[in-house]
Amino acid sequence: MTDKTEAIRTAREVVALLEREGNPKAADSVRAVIQELEYIDGLAKEYHGKLSEYVQHFDQKEEELRQREAHLSARQAAPDGWRLVPAEPTTEMTKAGGDVEVEGDFGGEQVLFGSEVKQIYAAMLSAAPPPP
Repeated sequence: MTDKTEAIRTAREVVALLEREGNPKAADSVRAVIQELEYIDGLAKEYHGKLSEYVQHFDQKEEELRQREAHLSARQAAPDGWRLVPAEPTTEMTKAGGDVEVEGDFGGEQVLFGSEVKQIYAAMLSAAPPPP
């Protein structure tokens, strides 16, 4: 038995004793206290149940947020050797690419080979801003 159940049981015994001794007014007072205790106990059980529901709800929401955070982190993380860059190069990136000196001039037109494009791309990446 819990302390509160024991207290109510004891209070009922006191009521019976007071009635046997011919003190109905005191017995009624103790009955009123018992009713208050039972009412408060009912409220406590009700609120405890609601509190448990709220805690469970918040725990569930917290887990959903953790899962979303993990999903977003995985989406935003770049694999090793990769960098996240803007879809369109910034002015700084374009300037860095244009500043790369390409060896070889073929009649006024620059023909870029793979290694040269890689140099330009590397220069542009080095000037890329960090992701927001």
